[in-house]
Amino acid sequence: MKRLLSGISLLFSALIGIAVLGGLVFFASGGFKPDSIDAVAPPRVAQADDIPLRPSVINVPVSVPISRVREELGANVPNKLLEINERRNKCIDQKVDLIVTQTAITLACKIEGVIRKDGELQISSGDGKLNVVLPIKFRITVTALDGILKGQSETVEGSLTVNADLVPRLKPNWTFAVNADANFRWRDRAHADVFGFRLDFADQLRPEIQKALDGLGPELAKMLNDLNLKQTVARAWRDLQQPFKVSDGPAIWVAVTPRSVHFSGLRIGTNTISANVALRVETQTRIGSKPDVTVDRTLPNLRDVGNLPEGFEISLPVTVSYRAIERQLASAKLGNRIVEVVDPNEYTLELSKYDVYPSDKAIVIGFDYVADAPGPLFDATGRAYLSAVPQVNWRNKDIRFRDMHFASVADNVVVDAASFIVSQRPVMQIAEDNAFIPFKAEYDELVKNLDDALDNQLEGGVSTQGNLIEANVDNVQFAEDGIRLIVTLKGDLNVRLQ
Repeated sequence: MKRLLSGISLLFSALIGIAVLGGLVFFASGGFKPDSIDAVAPPRVAQADDIPLRPSVINVPVSVPISRVREELGANVPNKLLEINERRNKCIDQKVDLIVTQTAITLACKIEGVIRKDGELQISSGDGKLNVVLPIKFRITVTALDGILKGQSETVEGSLTVNADLVPRLKPNWTFAVNADANFRWRDRAHADVFGFRLDFADQLRPEIQKALDGLGPELAKMLNDLNLKQTVARAWRDLQQPFKVSDGPAIWVAVTPRSVHFSGLRIGTNTISANVALRVETQTRIGSKPDVTVDRTLPNLRDVGNLPEGFEISLPVTVSYRAIERQLASAKLGNRIVEVVDPNEYTLELSKYDVYPSDKAIVIGFDYVADAPGPLFDATGRAYLSAVPQVNWRNKDIRFRDMHFASVADNVVVDAASFIVSQRPVMQIAEDNAFIPFKAEYDELVKNLDDALDNQLEGGVSTQGNLIEANVDNVQFAEDGIRLIVTLKGDLNVRLQ
């Protein structure tokens, strides 16, 4: 390094290199005068727009315990589905291959047995449907009435399952209707194998099963209508319009404006079945006093799901104050780090009186410097101003400064000559590595505050439960008090009513 530059050049290269990460712009005067400082200092210009509205969805699930659904739907299916006690003149009427020819075998028989429901209904959901699985068991005894098997009996036991779909629909008047899929599906067609032949009783069992399934739709509709969905949604619609506070310092409020109401189907959880209504809303963030709102109590007409936003979305400011940046720069001791490149035994560089402020969508860092080089001729004092557009490193949660511009007023014209020949990359790398501002603490605090605010009791007995999934920086603003990162957070928000 010393072979590349003289000691004095490298010292002032360090000074200038704090700022010069792109092209170098330098201004100097022969005297250190206040009016000279004003001439080179970038103007203070703050720019902070309103935080944008965010389209979102808030879910209002109204639930019934799944155990109740199983119990009440199951009560509509009788335990005994079919009792068989009949004589068939052709219980078996088939041709069998003998050694040289085919022989017709007929057999009259008596069939006795019971076909029953085998335990609880099994319930699942998908594609807005409620799938019901009916387990069935049977015990059948067949007695031959003629032929070589006359008087002989054979008893068989077996099981089968029947699947049917219940499709709920919320009508415009907020009442439920449920269509039952009449074309239920056998897993195995109802039959028994006796005397080596298959005995089919599906045609006898089908109307009994259909009768049982036809009663499930009205019963499910009754349970859903008992939830008073319209009153629940109207209450959520009203109470969600009360702004809630996310942070105290500074005060950050979020106002929710509902726009439309949509039925989004049934969902089955571990313990509940929920009728879900989606509120399409807009979220608006305000810094300062609590927003004044006029509550719209009129619940709009119900709509289909349509093209709704995905989940809950909100934009919040993460503010890194200029005073915090000044403290960070002061604690970094950049002057000491720079002279380490040269010779700390020969040179000293002190940076002080940091002043960080906004200027036309950029950040300005002003500071005083005292450079002490071998020999009084090369000593210098002055004030410098660095300006740059900050870059957000979201992964590391910090702000970096690139492509800085530099302006200075010094009391030593030698600095002017030296500054044009020094801008070595090693010194600039020091600035890149050390001139950064972390904001992870501010971000973590805001996320925690939002988590607490989303899991909260609102006015009117409505509570909300939120789950944050992802976050990204949407834009950067330059407010009066600090760099403001507008962070968009996405997740889910559900309403619970007490």
